[in-house]
Amino acid sequence: MTDTADVVIVGGGIEGAAAAWALAQRGVTDVFVAERNTVGSGMTGKSSGIVRCHYGVSSLAAMATVGLEVFEKAEEIFGTDIGFRQTGYVVGVGEPNVDSMRKSLAAQRAVGVQTEEIDHSEVARMWPFADLSPFAAFGWEGQVPDPQDEATFQQSQLQHHLKAKEPHAKLLRFYKELIRVRNERGLGGRWHVWEYGDSVLLLFREDDGCRFAAVFNFASLSATVVLPEWQGLWKQRIYSADRTWSGPGEAVPGELDLSKPYSMKLHPHSFVAFEELRSTSEPT
Repeated sequence: MTDTADVVIVGGGIEGAAAAWALAQRGVTDVFVAERNTVGSGMTGKSSGIVRCHYGVSSLAAMATVGLEVFEKAEEIFGTDIGFRQTGYVVGVGEPNVDSMRKSLAAQRAVGVQTEEIDHSEVARMWPFADLSPFAAFGWEGQVPDPQDEATFQQSQLQHHLKAKEPHAKLLRFYKELIRVRNERGLGGRWHVWEYGDSVLLLFREDDGCRFAAVFNFASLSATVVLPEWQGLWKQRIYSADRTWSGPGEAVPGELDLSKPYSMKLHPHSFVAFEELRSTSEPT
């Protein structure tokens, strides 16, 4: 590794990698990409994989339109199938937001996004079992697919053979564990919410059966959170940065004694949930 470079890019996610690639296409090849973990290990690797141009900010919509062309021509550009499949994108809004959505669609079309308003019947054709009653209007990005066309089925069908392969298998187990926690603990009870700065959220829920707490760090850097004096022994229920889910692990203990405030460090873009079944006191 050299000591100098014409361009240094901090972060090896989709934006950093794309910037390095774009520079190379323009003849700038003395580029250094600095990544503290592995390429794509941050939010890029945790993305839901949706590629869209439907943005309320025109500049973002315009940039996304240019980026979409790379996805569409990826096999030609990179020499391999990256798994990109276009299935369309629907946005539904209630009555108070109809005018805002229509203005947004017009602004998107002005910068080249292929988007339009569609009615309930078209959405119902695509998803006949969906409850559309809460929605007053829909926006669509892309060409409306024919539900009777075999190509529509081929593009939208689940690839079940991937469920047993990594990282899909691990991600599936993670979501099953999240659903299990939600089903066991439900969404009822009294909820308390605290914000720490711009990137950390602390949720506390209590009911007759248990108390439940979750801490979220939405930042790209580690965050230190001081948990209140909640009394009792709290056990970790799920930790998104645990090694079980291919995270760095270690930062959050499996058990906490919250007889006094506890300072806890959370990894970037991670959350942890704890539960305690015996005490009935509220946080101080």
